[in-house]
Amino acid sequence: KTALIFLMAGVDLQGTSAMRFNRAGSWDVLRVQRWYSQRGWFVGVNFIPSSAVNQLEMWQAATFDEHTIDRELGFAANIGISVVR
Repeated sequence: KTALIFLMAGVDLQGTSAMRFNRAGSWDVLRVQRWYSQRGWFVGVNFIPSSAVNQLEMWQAATFDEHTIDRELGFAANIGISVVR
């Protein structure tokens, strides 16, 4: 299966237990800068597989096509797409 990075704003998927927060619950500036500097440039797209006509049809049981989704996300990864929505 093809693995892509799914980005969720404010979530560090590798160091969740060691996160440092300020009083408001947000990351401090140094933590944000360090996290961002460890990643390459984010290149992203809104994804709908070619087998679906819209975002809702993509998830319908009758039209969900895992093979097409996996293949097309693989294409995206191969050309440098790192974030998919």
